[in-house]
Amino acid sequence: MNQPIDFFRGGPLAALQAAFAAIGDAPRADEDLEVDGEKVALFIDGSGEYTHAARQLPDGLWTSKLGNNEDISHELRPLEGDEYGRIAAFMSKRRQSRFPLSSGRLQTNYNLRTRV
Repeated sequence: MNQPIDFFRGGPLAALQAAFAAIGDAPRADEDLEVDGEKVALFIDGSGEYTHAARQLPDGLWTSKLGNNEDISHELRPLEGDEYGRIAAFMSKRRQSRFPLSSGRLQTNYNLRTRV
């Protein structure tokens, strides 16, 4: 089942990194596309609290849910600024197949949901 990571804005970056690590993500050095990986960029504000996360799409663009609006596709760096803060970390896990397993269960990637 595709379980969302549901978190509110605020809190130390380390707490958000721990949440992603709990579902198999590992730290990465940069935003370069990983063909077999699913990468997230984690944003923080000036006080070091997390504010936003964006997920990289297979074509190298990024996707975000901005407030209560629909998900958008975008370049990563233009999102940095007063509203969402700056990128502080990247994490990634191996992209999983979306094809049914022999047990009949469907493997899916995580779903990221933020609340403002």
